[in-house]
Amino acid sequence: MKKITYAFVALSLVSLTKAQDVSTINDIVSIYDFQGVNGSARYVSMGGSMGALGGDISATIKNPGALGVNLTNEFQATMGINSYKNATTYNGNHTEYKNNITNIQQIGAVLAMRTDDFSKWKAFNIGINYNNANLDNYIETDVNNRNINLLNFPSYYLSRHAYSRTGNYSVFNFGIGGNYDNKIYLGASFNLKSIDLTSNDAFELTNGTQSYEFHKQYTPNTTNSNAFSFSAGIIGKINKNLRLGLAIQTPTWWNSESLYTEYGLNNNNKWSSLTYQDSKNITTPAKATASIGYVFGKSLALNADYSIGFTKPKISGANLEMQNQFNSFINSEYKNISEISVGGEYRLKDVSLRAGYSYSSNPFKTSSLKTYNEAGLSNINNYKNMYVSSRSTYAFGLGYNFRPFYVNVAYQMSQSSFSNPFFGGQYASLSNGSWDGDGFDNETSVVSSVKNTQNNVLLSLGFRF
Repeated sequence: MKKITYAFVALSLVSLTKAQDVSTINDIVSIYDFQGVNGSARYVSMGGSMGALGGDISATIKNPGALGVNLTNEFQATMGINSYKNATTYNGNHTEYKNNITNIQQIGAVLAMRTDDFSKWKAFNIGINYNNANLDNYIETDVNNRNINLLNFPSYYLSRHAYSRTGNYSVFNFGIGGNYDNKIYLGASFNLKSIDLTSNDAFELTNGTQSYEFHKQYTPNTTNSNAFSFSAGIIGKINKNLRLGLAIQTPTWWNSESLYTEYGLNNNNKWSSLTYQDSKNITTPAKATASIGYVFGKSLALNADYSIGFTKPKISGANLEMQNQFNSFINSEYKNISEISVGGEYRLKDVSLRAGYSYSSNPFKTSSLKTYNEAGLSNINNYKNMYVSSRSTYAFGLGYNFRPFYVNVAYQMSQSSFSNPFFGGQYASLSNGSWDGDGFDNETSVVSSVKNTQNNVLLSLGFRF
């Protein structure tokens, strides 16, 4: 590690293979290219797998052709309780953090316009849908390793590290759909997306009685991003039982504005901070989804979806060095994300029972990083899930139809495990009345293991008219 004795250069992000930029890569790949299953309770309880069935406004998320299936006008709203837990392990130390968030997760409406009985075009539908996902996340690692310290603090050791993030991801879809001869269902949608994020990253040094807090360079930071994309899809009724679906979504074009904190030495040779503004354009991958559904009379429906990205994330309009490093890293290390989801619904008169499962792959290869072991010695180690991990999601639910109203409930549980690097990169502690502060650029990281578990409970209320 080396002490920084000069002011940091604004936004000159060093190698993206270093741990200080893991959060940048994670944000762009897993947040901007959001892979979670959210929507109405019916959609979520079937694992987000309705691409060849339709019949729910949230099904247009994957396949806008689902909008053509609707036969009546419809309105629905969904309230959700999201509970997440991060269980962190380092050198035998175990830390858990839990949090609950309640919010409106979905609101949607369909206007169905039937044609005359003599036309093969049976209906034209208009759909409007809003989805919201909470992005809050807090990861704390209890280190307490007396073998890991900084050059200027030989009697101090690394006590703890914390990463915090708050924010929301929202999508507004406006779609049109058509029903041709009750055999082919077509649809297209225009999608507006937004992300609001605030994040911070800090570790603590202590000697048992006194402590110093060091913040990661460029944090805290706040980001506001807006984007748009287009999607189109088709569902074909092969026979009275079999349905096939296909959908395409264009890349999502983001414009991102950030306020970040930069640390450096001021004119009095003390460590201070200034706030700067940054903007960049982010393009996340185009996707294709293929679906197959099978309907057994009016009692049972099964569906399977396979989605894959066929372009790569890209940054433009940013600091040239950062832009080139990120794009080069993605071109060499990133492989397309794929997702498999299956779901089913069984109807018994006015009661519906549902279940589903989805799996999203890890788009990165194994990564190498210089890290400390428990003895404070550094080695090059390989990590499989350092940037993004695969995620498995299980769900089930039920619904009751008391015409024209209906109520649906769902429970969803998803899990992922990943490596959490910190301590490596540029960190600084601000001056106060008793000292001048300090800053370091450390080439060696500390890595903890994190298991993330999310539990969602959703309630949808709606009516058809």
